[in-house]
Amino acid sequence: MRLRQSYSGYLLGRGGKTLRELKEDIRKGRTPTKAMEDGALVDQILYGGQTYCEVQTCTKRSGPDKGTQFEPEDWTSADAQEQRKAARERGQVCCLKKEVDEALEQKKSFVDTLMAEGVDLVNSHRRMMGETIASDAYNDPQIVQPRPGIYTQPRILWTADGVQCEGTLDILQVFDDLSWRILDTKISVRADEDWTSSQAAKMGWDTQSGAYVEACILGLGLKPEDFKGYGIAICEKKSGLSMSAVHWLEDTFLHCGEKNWERCKAAWRIALENDEWPGVSGGKLSPPRYHVLNTFPEANAGDDDLSELGLTGFDTEESE
Repeated sequence: MRLRQSYSGYLLGRGGKTLRELKEDIRKGRTPTKAMEDGALVDQILYGGQTYCEVQTCTKRSGPDKGTQFEPEDWTSADAQEQRKAARERGQVCCLKKEVDEALEQKKSFVDTLMAEGVDLVNSHRRMMGETIASDAYNDPQIVQPRPGIYTQPRILWTADGVQCEGTLDILQVFDDLSWRILDTKISVRADEDWTSSQAAKMGWDTQSGAYVEACILGLGLKPEDFKGYGIAICEKKSGLSMSAVHWLEDTFLHCGEKNWERCKAAWRIALENDEWPGVSGGKLSPPRYHVLNTFPEANAGDDDLSELGLTGFDTEESE
């Protein structure tokens, strides 16, 4: 069983995720979310690969228009929901026609935005989609480094610190002098720097950079001193999908990603060696501060006032 960067949220306990949930997801397969499917659609529009399917004509099941066929505009139709469920079971991404049309219309802007960053997806020298292009190059000097060009969604296998890993990059660009950089596409409701920085930390995009940089060094034999950067290309989702900006991670972010990926490998190694996949630990629950203040209006916001009422042990988080 190989470690994937997508497991990082469970291994780092982000958002309350647990190793027990990770084990179940590995056993059953992850249930795709709408965000995951939006990302998959962008990948397919940009890079090709696995097919998506469109929701077919639906039929009204109740009301005065019962039996009438229509093109669904959203997912409220039971017919549309059933089609999406069936597509997911087949391993496909199911989309509304308008979602596909909007994405196809925006394909040129996708390509143009990347072109402005020096990534030519149209006239790239070499493109490989979903194929394993090398494995453990660091440990096997006979493996040839990637030739100059642009690689879209290569699957890379590598071993690091005794842990077998795998990952699929969106874009790997290798220049004529064998310097290289990575770009990853993401869906977001905003594309400005502050929002993207917050999302990168919250969603573990920096951890992903740590994994993929390591993959290129240990899996493909690219040299760390030739690494030129890790970019996040944001598809801002408002009306349709539109590539809005490319942000490059600063060194501090890259160092955080490297450290968090090291933590993931350590946690993964322990879980495999001991076959321990703990869930949520039990314990005493403290009421949030706002709940105490709402319940005891005679208390002011100060800690001293609460203590005078004999109220202690509350959570100091202010947000609801």
